Amino acid sequence: MPDQPPSPAETATRVWAAMQAFVTSQDRNRELREAFDFGRKLVTLTSAGRDAAALAKQIMARPPTALTQLDPGDLAALDKILGRLHDERAAAKGVH
Repeated sequence: MPDQPPSPAETATRVWAAMQAFVTSQDRNRELREAFDFGRKLVTLTSAGRDAAALAKQIMARPPTALTQLDPGDLAALDKILGRLHDERAAAKGVH
């Protein structure tokens, strides 16, 4: 008997596992720890503190290299899919 293509549920499970593995591998917290000394307990809003906060925002907002290197068509498809998932989640929560 020829191999059967995976069911939609099997494909969704495989994609979900791949997404989780990808997100986990992009350890932005490690990058933040390397950029800042988190041993301090008190942060003041000095000029250096504002600069540090801005840098932290930049690190967290920057997409992983693997994502920016996707083929534009693949990236557009992923954007469409994630947008649809977000819309469905918001609708389920009653958010517009």
